[in-house]
Amino acid sequence: LLEALDIRDESAAARESVCMTGKGPLPRKELQARIEAMGYEFHDSITANTTILVCEDPAGSSSKLAKARKNGTRIVSYSEFFGTL
Repeated sequence: LLEALDIRDESAAARESVCMTGKGPLPRKELQARIEAMGYEFHDSITANTTILVCEDPAGSSSKLAKARKNGTRIVSYSEFFGTL
């Protein structure tokens, strides 16, 4: 019945929007590809819809970090988001 109604349970990642700032452990394009492969939507800039900002130092002072804090965006380190690469 659910298939007939086309009701699907989207993964949590599919509803998340991710942005990165700072130097990551791998080249930026590779990190972006991994984020998208995990099912997240990737954006280069912080918006009101960004749900996660991945960064080198969550206590840093970049403009993206400041905007993320202002918007209430969850801020995580590269190691926390990706685990051990």
